[in-house]
Amino acid sequence: MSAANSKKPWTEEEFNAVLQLDIAGRTQHEIAQSIKRSFNSVRHIMSKDEYKQYKVATLTKLALSKTFNQGSVYMISEMEKLPSVAFLPSKFIYEGKTQGQRQKHIFRSVNGGYILTFTNIQLYGYIFKEVEGNAKRLRKNERRAQEENASEGFNASQSRQRSQAHRCCDLEQKTSQEPSYQQAT
Repeated sequence: MSAANSKKPWTEEEFNAVLQLDIAGRTQHEIAQSIKRSFNSVRHIMSKDEYKQYKVATLTKLALSKTFNQGSVYMISEMEKLPSVAFLPSKFIYEGKTQGQRQKHIFRSVNGGYILTFTNIQLYGYIFKEVEGNAKRLRKNERRAQEENASEGFNASQSRQRSQAHRCCDLEQKTSQEPSYQQAT
C-alpha cells in the first residue's frame, strides 16, 4: 500500500467492494489486499455502525430474495468460507416460516427428521438447491396419504351410520318380539 492511499477518503466503490468481499466470506487481510488499502483502514471501516447496518440491510435483502416452496425438498450445503457443519450437505423438506419479530425458515431432515431453522440473515451463508424429483414424489405421497385418510374417514363415518341403523333395527325387532305385559283386571 502506498503512502498516498493512507489519507485518501473512502469512495463509494471501495465501500461497496469491502461489503461485497465481506459478504463473500473474505478476511479483512484479503479485502485490504484486494482494494489496495491497509488492514487497519479496512478494519476501521468494518467496525463502524454505518457499515454494520448497511451489511445487515444488504444480507436481509439477499435473504428475502430467496423463496422456498412448502413441501419441497432442498439440498442444503455451506458456502466455501464458512465453518463446516458435520451433517451438511443433506436433503431437507421446507416446512414453512414462523411468525413473529424474528421470522425463521423451518427445514426438516428427510433422513433423520431433525429440524434446522434459519433467520433471513442466516440464509445467506448456505446454498439451497431444490431437488425436483424428490419434491414431486413427496408431494404425491402426501396427497395420496391425505386422500386415503379422507377415504378412511368417510368409510368410518358410513360404518358408524350403518351400525347405528342396525342397532335401531335390532332395538325395534327386540321390542316387537318382547311379550306385552298387561295387568289383569
